[in-house]
Amino acid sequence: MSSNPFTPTRRQLLAGTAALAAAGLAGLRPGFAAGVDWKRFAGTTLDVNLVKSPRSDTLIKYLAEFEELTGMKVNAEATPEQQQRQKTVIELSSGKPSFDVVHLS
Repeated sequence: MSSNPFTPTRRQLLAGTAALAAAGLAGLRPGFAAGVDWKRFAGTTLDVNLVKSPRSDTLIKYLAEFEELTGMKVNAEATPEQQQRQKTVIELSSGKPSFDVVHLS
């Protein structure tokens, strides 16, 4: 172990990084949320192409809350990964995909 303050050990570096991250995030949400115009894109419809996974299940679970908060409408489709990849390649190659957002894994 090094006692030189300019050559930190791995443990000291990790602890310092964690402390800085925690300090930087402390109280961030209320200040950040206060200046956000959540309804800026109200009336917009997004078509989302998701890979069927626990992550997509979680995203779909909270869509209603997101739509209420933003005024946006989200149409989400979750398909198995292999089918989703084929669909994504074909539709992006066509130049006219049926989705606005794609989830890649």
